[in-house]
Amino acid sequence: MAGVVILAVISAIVALYIYITVAPEQIGYARVDSTPLTEEHIGPYKIGNSIYDGKSPPTAAEPTANNEGRDVYAAGDGLYLYTTTGDYDIMDMTVRDPGHTTSKGITVGSTREDIRTAYGREYSKRSEQGADIMVYYDKSHAQALEFWLWEDKVAEVRWKTHYVFKSPPAILRYL
Repeated sequence: MAGVVILAVISAIVALYIYITVAPEQIGYARVDSTPLTEEHIGPYKIGNSIYDGKSPPTAAEPTANNEGRDVYAAGDGLYLYTTTGDYDIMDMTVRDPGHTTSKGITVGSTREDIRTAYGREYSKRSEQGADIMVYYDKSHAQALEFWLWEDKVAEVRWKTHYVFKSPPAILRYL
């Protein structure tokens, strides 16, 4: 009997952990329409292109860090490019300073309303690490453009490919 109770408690803890870490993004993804991001760029860089396709190559010819099997290149002015280790094709980007803008003019310091005006109202919301996050999903191309806001201003822009769910669990289609 005690073994069954322990197993039930462990199962509940694992289920809660999975829900807390995965479900908010999946639910947000399932509830919004797709936003095309194929024309998106940050500075001269685009997801899927080589780090050397930009008008100016990254300031670091070698990766400045390795993060979970991804090489990180500093492209200057708070722009970081992420590639699969040993590859040069961009899979993620992060902007932390106002030196770079999205294709629609959003940068660090832009407001929530600036984002809505530029990208529309079809976005998902979540909170993480004390930030309010607005996420625009391009479901056809498995990309997400995230705006991390503190005090209603953009503090960080993340454009990524590898956390987007191409096919969410069936139950989420009914939410």
